[in-house]
Amino acid sequence: MIHAVVGRYIVWLPMAGVDRHFIAEEGNDLEELMKKYDIPFERIQRLGPFMEEETENDQ
Repeated sequence: MIHAVVGRYIVWLPMAGVDRHFIAEEGNDLEELMKKYDIPFERIQRLGPFMEEETENDQ
């Protein structure tokens, strides 16, 4: 049995002229968002709980 985590990803972008950010887009496809906004992997951050893959041998 494998437990899957359904992730939601949010792209934050800086606002012009101020020291703030806004949510530009959210989605389920991290690779697509990275490509669309030219985000390198080094800039990805995780927030919230994430589960590791669990197999039958782990029980």
